[in-house]
Amino acid sequence: MILDAAGLYQDTRRIGYRRQWEALLAEKGWSIAGHVAGKESQPGRPGIDRT
Repeated sequence: MILDAAGLYQDTRRIGYRRQWEALLAEKGWSIAGHVAGKESQPGRPGIDRT
């Protein structure tokens, strides 16, 4: 899995609740749109870089 390889599942205490999970994703420069995870083109700003 892409998110596993990015190390996002290392601290499982942070992924049990939506707000914590979204904060972790944003902190690491990732976002999820629908069912698609992607690295943000500009961390901290909406949008997914699918290149």
